[in-house]
Amino acid sequence: MSETIHLIEPTLRDQTGHCFGYDDVVTQYAEQHHLQFIIWAGKGAENLTFKNKHNQIKAHFIYKFRKLQLYFLYRKLIKQQAKIFVPTAGRLDLVMLMNLLKNVSYPHKIFLHFHQFTVSAKKQALLQELANLPTSQQLVIMTTTHQLATIFTSAGFKHVVVLPCPVPRPDTTDFTAPASEPTLLYAGAARADKGFPTVVELLEWLEKNNKTIPVRLQISSSHSGRVDVQTQNALTKLTTLHYEHLNICAETLDQKAYQQQFNDTICLFLYDAKAYADKFSGATLDALLAGAPIITVTNTWMGEVACEFNAGIALENLAMENVYQAIETIYQNYAAYQVCARQAAEILWERHHPKHTLKILEST
Repeated sequence: MSETIHLIEPTLRDQTGHCFGYDDVVTQYAEQHHLQFIIWAGKGAENLTFKNKHNQIKAHFIYKFRKLQLYFLYRKLIKQQAKIFVPTAGRLDLVMLMNLLKNVSYPHKIFLHFHQFTVSAKKQALLQELANLPTSQQLVIMTTTHQLATIFTSAGFKHVVVLPCPVPRPDTTDFTAPASEPTLLYAGAARADKGFPTVVELLEWLEKNNKTIPVRLQISSSHSGRVDVQTQNALTKLTTLHYEHLNICAETLDQKAYQQQFNDTICLFLYDAKAYADKFSGATLDALLAGAPIITVTNTWMGEVACEFNAGIALENLAMENVYQAIETIYQNYAAYQVCARQAAEILWERHHPKHTLKILEST
């Protein structure tokens, strides 16, 4: 008999972002672990096609009212003693659940997977306060990186485990030498913390210095649709550039097209090192799974992976001359970097296999 788990994903509406990929690959292997999932998602999710046809999709959340709806959904599920799993948890989930668990007899652990947590003195004090509550014992805090886990363990949470984000198995049978020179690729949401303004600055530098490197920007909007000031300024600057070797794709890609775009590329992950000091990057993993070398920043998960596998270059200083030198280094040794990226893909696949997530859900 299968155990039912309620997977809570309020912003899941389509295939953009990492929510769908995460949920799709985890639920794909559910039957092997005697689990079945009810996915509580946003309006529009009823049209998504999951690999596991037995998933029940509840297109429940209206984006504008999702926080209020989330509270009442948690309250209902706790009252029903349903098992709860939050794949992309945040501070709000933590506060809501711990308050709702007060003075309630609830027989299960609740699973919260954190991909990030912005630290401040106020938030650290809140974590310490929550960790001291008896209800904190009913939470299993899962984090994507060791640095992130330290934030919760130092606050006093007892059940903390590092759990790499689950990903689909890479298809390593299609790797071939590029027919022409590799393309520089920026893929993902146009955001300042993801280095979009830096990439536009690089384009400006390439144009000024008469370079001919092909560049592709695959930029999608965020779930909220909001654009930060730095990114808006970069988008405005982008319209004034005349770099002839630039291709821009602003449309949302389906999962297959999204993954295929990484073929024969060098991927730019010139992220804000401070913002990503304890964060995992799904797009970086997608690139490596496609055998694409990366250029990124030091003191991040991305930088550690690039150095561990020699699958790219991590920079401390993002001066344009440094970025261009990294591009040239990979161009001149592309086949070797590509081999390292493929090897990284196989090792990272095992680390990020969804079985690790499912074993925690079924055994606790």
